[in-house]
Amino acid sequence: MLFATLGFVTCDTKNTRSTGKQNEESISHEESTTILPFMNERQKQLRNLLNKGQIGYSKYKEMLDADNSVYENLLISTDLSRYEIYTDAYNNDGSSTLRKLTEGGKRKELRDIIQIAISEDRAKWNPAISGDKYGTYVTIIPKAENGEIKEINRGMVIFIVGLFEKSVKNAFECADFGKDSI
Repeated sequence: MLFATLGFVTCDTKNTRSTGKQNEESISHEESTTILPFMNERQKQLRNLLNKGQIGYSKYKEMLDADNSVYENLLISTDLSRYEIYTDAYNNDGSSTLRKLTEGGKRKELRDIIQIAISEDRAKWNPAISGDKYGTYVTIIPKAENGEIKEINRGMVIFIVGLFEKSVKNAFECADFGKDSI
C-alpha cells in the first residue's frame, strides 16, 4: 500500500558506497551515518523541479506535504517493538552517540515522544544508512515552555533500522552523494 500511495519511481542509475564496520551497541552518527534530505525519488524530483524553477514553492510545498503526510501517519502508528533502534535520548553523559535501545518500556516512551513532536511540528525524518543498516533517522527538535525544556520536549535523535526500508533504499539508489547527502 505504501508503494502505491507514494508513487515510487525507480532510478536508472545505481549508486554505490562503501561503508565501514559498525559497533553493535552504538553508532556515532557524525562519523558513520549518511542521511539524505528526501525520503524517496519523488521528493528528490520535486526538489530538482523547484531548484530549476519548473515549479513554484507553493506547489512544491503542497506536493511535499502530501507525500510527507503518508510517512507522518505511518510513523505515528508504528509499533517500535518490531525494530532495532539507536538513540541518544537516554545518554546520561550528554553525548550524541546513538546507543542501541534494549529496554522495551523505553520504546513506548519514544513512540509517545515522536507522536507529540509530530503533532507539534517538531519531528523531521530522513532516510539514513549506517554501515549496512538502512532505516529512518528521526530528529526531535526541542521545545521550550516558559524558557524551560521539559523531559517530554527534549531534543533527540532516533535511528530506526528497517523503518520505511523500501523507500529508504530507493532514495539511496537514486542519490547523488556529491550533492544529496547531508
